[in-house]
Amino acid sequence: MNRTKLGEEPCPEDIIRLPIDVVDEDAFDPTDDNISIIGTSGHKITKMGGLTGLKLSKLCLRSHLIHEMEGMETLVDLTFLELYDNQISVLQLSSLANLTTLDISFNVIRDMSPVSNCPKLRELYIANNKITEIKGLDGLVDLKTIDLGANRLRSMEGLGGLTNLEALWLGKNKITKIVGLENLKGIRKLDVQSNRLTSVEGLTGQVEKLEELYLASNGIDDAGLSEPLTGVGLEFKSLSVIDFSKNKIESLSHFGHLTTLDELWIAENQITDFKTLGELSELKALTCVYLEHNPISKDREYRSKVKSALPTLTQIDANPVTSDPASYIGGGVFSGASVGSSPFGPAPPPKEGGAMKEAQDAMKGFGMASMTDKQRVEVMRRLQEKAFERAREQKKQGL
Repeated sequence: MNRTKLGEEPCPEDIIRLPIDVVDEDAFDPTDDNISIIGTSGHKITKMGGLTGLKLSKLCLRSHLIHEMEGMETLVDLTFLELYDNQISVLQLSSLANLTTLDISFNVIRDMSPVSNCPKLRELYIANNKITEIKGLDGLVDLKTIDLGANRLRSMEGLGGLTNLEALWLGKNKITKIVGLENLKGIRKLDVQSNRLTSVEGLTGQVEKLEELYLASNGIDDAGLSEPLTGVGLEFKSLSVIDFSKNKIESLSHFGHLTTLDELWIAENQITDFKTLGELSELKALTCVYLEHNPISKDREYRSKVKSALPTLTQIDANPVTSDPASYIGGGVFSGASVGSSPFGPAPPPKEGGAMKEAQDAMKGFGMASMTDKQRVEVMRRLQEKAFERAREQKKQGL
């Protein structure tokens, strides 16, 4: 069942509305094991009552005004719970031992330790809350994916027992150092973008299986990339995507040994010399680079020079490589069409249906559990950009 009343204004928070109150009476079937009510349009649920006696395996109450997780003690059969985009401050999970997926993102939770009551969890999405410390994960050995992005974390401590973890999302926190990953040898995707990193280290456990590394919007410079034993200098066996956009990098020499690399995103850094592209000449698998908003991208023959140095490329920034020499003049498409947007910072509006559009849609309507990996990365970027915009506006106003 998936019903939402359209064309009605959201209810005030002081009005009590139960799940059954916001759907047609004949649509609320007590024999259903799957209830999904989205509050982006229509009435908003304010209380989680009326669920007693239901044998639910999946419950989704997304984008409502729910403050408390009431009635959870009767939903012992739940395996999937999504309460994305509500106003919940306390996790009440003591009866949900069968839960395998929990999405509680975009709430106001400060303590995540109650997740320890859900030993079968495989996916945990708790992004955009007020969490300051990673807790309650020690016994969750089945966890494959965890998203703690956009919280208030200053440390990565608390993850050491997640030996089966494959995807770790920590974007937009206050983390200063990559630590605690020694035993997490199965991680394939690691996101610590929009934090306070100045160096890359602590990745010895990820040499074999790490595929995607997202470290955009930090303070990493060439010195911070020079650690040969625990950082980017390691001989990664499977690494295919690296994102170091919006850092302080001047040289590409740190990436020349990564022979499995397919995409290198390094827009908005401090690359001034085309000669450094030669450091990537042995990367035969490299098909895509983002170099826009570096000093070299201002060169009139920017795209032509990049393509000449790296002939395996099929995409430079957001534009596919073409065999027409005229298309490389002026750093963009010569035909007069607007240059496509990349995911990084100031650029022309994105094409309809592009990655940024997906991210916007994800922020408006989809739960974190429903997002693709690229959408999740883009959401963290856009949240960071919004924070920067607010800070700039406050500075203008003298606040």
